[in-house]
Amino acid sequence: KFRADCGSYSEDVVKVVSEHSEQFYLRASNCQSRLETFEKCKDWRPVEINFEQLEVASFDFDDFMPEAGFRLVVQRQEIK
Repeated sequence: KFRADCGSYSEDVVKVVSEHSEQFYLRASNCQSRLETFEKCKDWRPVEINFEQLEVASFDFDDFMPEAGFRLVVQRQEIK
């Protein structure tokens, strides 16, 4: 397994990591270009992560390697 923060969110890193790791998780920062897609999603499910209540949804991710079948898991949290 491989985990990295948003500094590793690049095509080069995804290619190298996918060649050497069966599972990997990369954190991406806010993505304005996908915001409309996220807002239209109706499949959000509640989860608790590090004692915080969030919602998550999964989207196809084919930006870098479409043939790989990657997915993008997005989390959102209500601003109070």
